[in-house]
Amino acid sequence: MNGEAVLEMADRVATPGAAVAIMGDGSLWTHNADWTRALRELIQLHLGAERRAGARRSNAEPRRSYEEDLAAQRSTTSPNTFSP
Repeated sequence: MNGEAVLEMADRVATPGAAVAIMGDGSLWTHNADWTRALRELIQLHLGAERRAGARRSNAEPRRSYEEDLAAQRSTTSPNTFSP
């Protein structure tokens, strides 16, 4: 997910004073449980160790954190758009 693009889109479509919440329940690739380890091993057995994003590219680590994306977005919008 391109966090910066998501925040830019949210800023365009949200009504003034709206709140944006970005949530997730973790990732198969980072959650450490027996079932996620087993599923990762199964996926990698058939598809290889490299993570993919879409059909033609590998999944790169984010270039910056969501906190940094929020800070960058805050600097380009009105001061009341996002709350820390």
